[in-house]
Amino acid sequence: PAVTSALQYIPDVQYHSHNNLSVGQADMSKATVMRISKAINYNNMCRAQITVMATLVFMIVISFVTTCVNAAAMSGYNTVIKQACSLSDESVFTAYSNDMLRQFDIFALKKSDIINDKVNQYIKTSINTHSKDIQLVNAQYDEYRYMTDNGGYGVEEQIVRYMQSGGYIDVIRDYNSVKDGIKQSDSVSKVSSDIVEVKDTAQESWIDMKQLINVCDNIGDKEDELQQYAKQLVNTVNTLKEEELTQDELDNTKKDIAENVEEIRDAADEIKDMSYKIYDIIDTYEGHMTDTTQQISASYEALERHKEELGDTVYSAMKDDINNMESGGDEQNGSPVDVVEAAVDNDISALDELLKKSDINIRQDESIDNIINMSGNVQRLCGELKVREVADRYREYIDEDDSKPDINVLTRIYKLFKEGITGLVIDTDISDKTIEYDNLADSVVTGTACDDISNLSIRSALVNEYIISRFQNYTDYIDSENKGTKDILSEDRLLDYETEYILCGGKSDKDNLCEVITKLSHIREGANLLYLITDSQKKNECFTLAVQILGYTGNMVLIKAAQYLIMTLWAYAESIVELRGLYSGESISIIKNAGNWETDINGLINLGRENISSGSVQWLKNAGKNRKGTVQPDDKETDEILSLDYAGYLRILLLMQNGTTRNARVMSAMELVMVALGHNDFRMKDYIYEADGTATFAYVKNGQQYTQKLSYSYVS
Repeated sequence: PAVTSALQYIPDVQYHSHNNLSVGQADMSKATVMRISKAINYNNMCRAQITVMATLVFMIVISFVTTCVNAAAMSGYNTVIKQACSLSDESVFTAYSNDMLRQFDIFALKKSDIINDKVNQYIKTSINTHSKDIQLVNAQYDEYRYMTDNGGYGVEEQIVRYMQSGGYIDVIRDYNSVKDGIKQSDSVSKVSSDIVEVKDTAQESWIDMKQLINVCDNIGDKEDELQQYAKQLVNTVNTLKEEELTQDELDNTKKDIAENVEEIRDAADEIKDMSYKIYDIIDTYEGHMTDTTQQISASYEALERHKEELGDTVYSAMKDDINNMESGGDEQNGSPVDVVEAAVDNDISALDELLKKSDINIRQDESIDNIINMSGNVQRLCGELKVREVADRYREYIDEDDSKPDINVLTRIYKLFKEGITGLVIDTDISDKTIEYDNLADSVVTGTACDDISNLSIRSALVNEYIISRFQNYTDYIDSENKGTKDILSEDRLLDYETEYILCGGKSDKDNLCEVITKLSHIREGANLLYLITDSQKKNECFTLAVQILGYTGNMVLIKAAQYLIMTLWAYAESIVELRGLYSGESISIIKNAGNWETDINGLINLGRENISSGSVQWLKNAGKNRKGTVQPDDKETDEILSLDYAGYLRILLLMQNGTTRNARVMSAMELVMVALGHNDFRMKDYIYEADGTATFAYVKNGQQYTQKLSYSYVS
């Protein structure tokens, strides 16, 4: 703009010079020239500024280009670094245990200092191959996740992924219905157990009652003796009325009367002492009755806690039974205790009065009229004693009847069944292998297994199916084929019953097998008891037997509790017969019905009249000869949920097991297999499935350092 402004004055200067301008005009032209000069100088200054600006722009462009080149180079270095670290991570973790992978399809890397040596070596080799401008300063892993961390998550997650990839997801389709059935059976067992416990407290009160009647019977005998003394006294006193008695005869008669009165007073004192003992027994009885009432309340509470699992039908049936117990605790004709206590109160009052009215000095000159009145009072008061009547009224309480089944014998049968169940179920030899190893996974595992996963039941089912497919159990030895973990013959295994070990964690095959049998018997007992409660015919059979045993007591608490004891015993006997088939390789029905029930109550009761120990095995064998509703191995039902073989029931037990405990013992079982393969020092606590760390690099030209994360996991 300045140049344009100056140039517009140049024509004016030329115009005025050709027309002989005056001085004023010349001065004006000079001023104009000066403005032009200034404009030209200004123009030159602007040109210089443009040159400087162009130089600066050029420098910026050069810097930008240089920066882009450097950034591209560093990006390339960064790519090299990441690639080197990633490849090195993978290279380090390819050193997993080959035997572990081959046996169990599980990746596990032994953690040792050599890991960091290897990662440094691998990164250096990779970096040097791509660039000399980068140097590795240091690389190391400093965070490790061991196989025994987090409740064995590293093993569980690998198992789940393996099983999902193998299409095993279908195995869990029936697990929920099986679980619901097990919950119902377990709830029935728990409530029934509380009801049976009422029998124990009620029986204590019944024992008190029998003792009470026995004492009354003894007092009654003494009262009979007292009445004989009273009758003798009256007869002797009557001789005093004869006028022809001499003085000596009179004195002798009074002497006899005095001795007779002393006998009466001694007998009365003895009866009073025995009567006070009755009060002590009544106190004990009332304490046991309080316990019985509390136990009935506990049964109610247990019933309400398990209402949802029991279902409406079973809940209603058991509630009615408990109501009958609560409302029928006393005898139909009133409580004998109340009758006994009233009779004793009456007798003590009568005896106190008797002792008072017989307190006269017959040896002195006591008038004959006083003696006659005294004898009459004694005879009258003896006639008012009531305990003898009570003893006669309730004598049936203490009468023994050998023809009746004994409830205590049935209790003893149940106890013997439970204590000797392994011998009753299995007739063949049991493995005697034991282990003595330290630091197995189940003793060092830390944390807990994941319990916040939405598909937890699916995970559990998949892990359980893996266990069944990879580890041996008792029935695997029935067939000649030896399936399970690869490369290990049965004679080389440290334990034969590996699945049972995972369930129980015992040091010997026998201990683990016995515990599994006990657990299965509990499951089957609950299922069988559930059926008995809902089958009116069989339930009535048990009630009839309870009445036959304890009906003479009239105590409905005792009778109903005895009914549940008989049902529980019957259900347990049925479960033993079922387990005998199960451990022979057969399948047994999950749901019981009239068609597949195998035992009868009469045969069971007859055991109480024989040698229980020797008779039980034969009876159980005979009961299982014609097995109804069972499925032989070569004739499986199409709907597998209706029946399960031994492995199927092991799946149920595994499903009920705590996840952390299961994972820990699975790892221990894996360790035992690895030891059997020759890896004596193999312990899961030394192996990792994940590691994190950092690597530090330096740029050779400027010494600037960079860090890169190291991370690798078998489960992510």
